Amino acid sequence: MVPACSIKAGRGHRVPLFHTAMAVLAATAAKRSDANDAGAYVFPGQRAGKPLSNMAMEILLCRQKQDATVHGFRSSF
Repeated sequence: MVPACSIKAGRGHRVPLFHTAMAVLAATAAKRSDANDAGAYVFPGQRAGKPLSNMAMEILLCRQKQDATVHGFRSSF
């Protein structure tokens, strides 16, 4: 659930997930708790308590010399 205060329209937004997606999220949460990582991020960054950088995917594609852009990756997840 995205809270209303984070959305221009001023009302909350729910995005339903398939059971398989929920299972992946539960498994990653279990691994994070096993590693004593108190972070709340699905994609944590290298620094404790910080999310993955918004440039991380672009840097990865650049290093792999891929002829692709990050546009559309968000929707594929």
